[in-house]
Amino acid sequence: MNDLQLSPPDWSPEEIRFLSDIGAIDHPGQIEEVELIKRRWVYRTLREVFRTPNGFILKRYANAPGRNDLRRVWQREDGALRELAGLPVPNTSGFVQFRNHWGKQSILYARSLVPGSPITDINQPLLEKIGHLLASFHRRGIITQDASPDNFLVEENTDQTLWFIDFGRARHYRSANALYWTSIGKEFALLQYHFGLSSAQMASLLAAYWQKSPHSRLAQAFILWRFHRLQRRYVRRAHTRLLSMTDVTKP
Repeated sequence: MNDLQLSPPDWSPEEIRFLSDIGAIDHPGQIEEVELIKRRWVYRTLREVFRTPNGFILKRYANAPGRNDLRRVWQREDGALRELAGLPVPNTSGFVQFRNHWGKQSILYARSLVPGSPITDINQPLLEKIGHLLASFHRRGIITQDASPDNFLVEENTDQTLWFIDFGRARHYRSANALYWTSIGKEFALLQYHFGLSSAQMASLLAAYWQKSPHSRLAQAFILWRFHRLQRRYVRRAHTRLLSMTDVTKP
C-alpha cells in the first residue's frame, strides 16, 4: 500500500551512531552523502535502500501506523550472511532497532557493497559457476529462495568471480530433510523460470551442482522430482501471463 503523503523518517541519532560505529560513514555530517537507491511501501512499512560513500548498502524498514509488513527480512539476511562468511557474498554489519518519528519500530540493516556487473550473457562457464555457488550455499544449509539474475554479480576482476548479493528471503536448514530438499527443488525451478534457461542449459547447471553437492542418490531423486513438478507449474504460469498480455494488446 502506497502512502506517499507520509514523509520518510529523518536519520535518527541511533542510526547515525550505528553507521559511525561500523565505518559506513566517517563522521555524522557525512550522513548527507548517503544516496537513496530505492523506496517503496509494503503494507504500512516503508522499505528503503541506500548506498554510503564508504561502500555499504543500507536497508531501512520503517513501520507506520496501521497494518505493517511483519517479515523479519533483516534477520534472515544477517543470519544467512554470517553462516556463509568466506564465500562470495557480502559481509554483514548487523542491524539496529529504534523508534521512528511515527512512534513505531524501525530497523536499519547494513552490509558491504559488492562491486560488479549484472549477468548479461549465459554461457557454459557461467552455468557451472552458478551450480557451484548454489552448492556451496546449500552445503551450509542456506537456500536463497530468490535466485534471479538481478541477485548475481560478476566481480570486476581477472577471475570474474560470481557473487550472490540478496538473502532477504533466505531460509536456513540445520539438517537435511524433505523440506530442505523441497526448497532446493524450488530454488532450481525458480532459477530456470527467471533466467529463461533451456532444458539443455539447466541440465548443465545441475551437472555442475551435483559435482559439488553431498546429496545422496535418494536426495537427488527427491530434489529432481520436486524441481520438475514446480517447473511445469511455472511454465504454465508464464504461458498464462503471455496469453493475458496478448489479449490486452489486441486492437
